Amino acid sequence: MSGDGLTLPPAGGGVSDETAAFAAELIDRSGKAPVIEAALAHATGRPRPLPVRAVLAALACLALDDRPLFLTEATRLLFCQLSETSRGLPGVPGTVTTERAFLAAYRRVRYCFGAICSVMDPSALPKNRRLSQADLKARTRLVTPGDGAQLKLPRPAH
Repeated sequence: MSGDGLTLPPAGGGVSDETAAFAAELIDRSGKAPVIEAALAHATGRPRPLPVRAVLAALACLALDDRPLFLTEATRLLFCQLSETSRGLPGVPGTVTTERAFLAAYRRVRYCFGAICSVMDPSALPKNRRLSQADLKARTRLVTPGDGAQLKLPRPAH
């Protein structure tokens, strides 16, 4: 592309440093990672060990490489397959060398993705379940415009 646009990296052949840089730039240009981070910020407690930007960039890399968007694949990409340089672009905090370390990294990716989803869909509807119509009606609560303040949703940037 010309001007201010991004040039797509070549397709196929795995995720290269160029693809990882492209995905990180794409996530930065969207401006959504800082908004999600702000919505997830807490004044107390242990900081989240994996930034939202890293998970979103990994999913973008998988999509660009025409691979399934599985969290296990995102974990493998972030902690095992990216070069040291590419790992630093989205802020990945290290590598994984054992099966136990992989499971711990997968747990961090899964937790971060769950937190991202909670910000993306703050509705009162039950999630990740197959419910009968009666169960859905029993678990659904009415959300009024005034409830938006309770959900602590960030305002979109203009």
